[in-house]
Amino acid sequence: MARKKNVVKSLIDSAESAIYAGIEIHNKPRIPYRYPTATLLVINAWELVLKAFVYKYIGKKLIYEDKDHTIPFNKALVKVHEHINKTE
Repeated sequence: MARKKNVVKSLIDSAESAIYAGIEIHNKPRIPYRYPTATLLVINAWELVLKAFVYKYIGKKLIYEDKDHTIPFNKALVKVHEHINKTE
């Protein structure tokens, strides 16, 4: 039986790829809409890191909104914020 891929590692690897892509786009001077594109990629990277934190430290099922979708950035941010403030 094949081993299941680690969800947290996959989320962090994707976040790393998104942040590098954002940096690459930002550093290319001749790309139209480079600032909005770079901004979206960086926000996406943060969203993925927040979901990895929620999955690992708060609850595996809490990153899913329904069967086919995960929670958006703002919900992940609220969950992490509440968890950090609760555990201090």
